Order: sequence, then structure tokens, then C-alpha cells
Amino acid sequence: MSLDLQIIRINLYPVFKELKAKYGLTKRETQVIEALTIYGENNHNLGSRLKVSENTIKNHMSRILVKTKLSSARELQALILRSLMSFE
Repeated sequence: MSLDLQIIRINLYPVFKELKAKYGLTKRETQVIEALTIYGENNHNLGSRLKVSENTIKNHMSRILVKTKLSSARELQALILRSLMSFE
């Protein structure tokens, strides 16, 4: 991971921590959100990055969307951006 991505990850840590607590996300679900936010990749590439199958990523995303009452990864990314702005 490049230094720029490490800095982004550090700055987003409070957001991920808050979302985990607020929505009852598991550690792995939080890692999926983190990877989606930082790398913005498709499910296949996220699976490769996290060393799980694409289906596993899809399952995690489905559970994340149910828990957050959202309908798409785009809405999830918007939620993360709104949460980030509330920290600044």
C-alpha cells in the first residue's frame, strides 16, 4: 500500500469504527467497506485483495447493505463520505 493510501486509511479509521459500532458490522464487513472505499474496485478485485472469493465479497456486501438499510455500494460510499464530513 502506498504512503498516500496509508494516510487515507488512517484518516478514515474513525469513520469505519463509527459505522462498525452504529450498524453492528463485523470486523470482516468493516474490512470490505474499507477496501471498497480506499481502492474502489469491483467485487472480484476486492476478493483478490482480501484473499476471499468474489462470492464472499458479494455476501458481505449484501449483509452490509441490509444492516445499513441501503440499496447499493454507491449509497454506501455516499454514507461514508457524509460520515467523514461530520468528523471534520
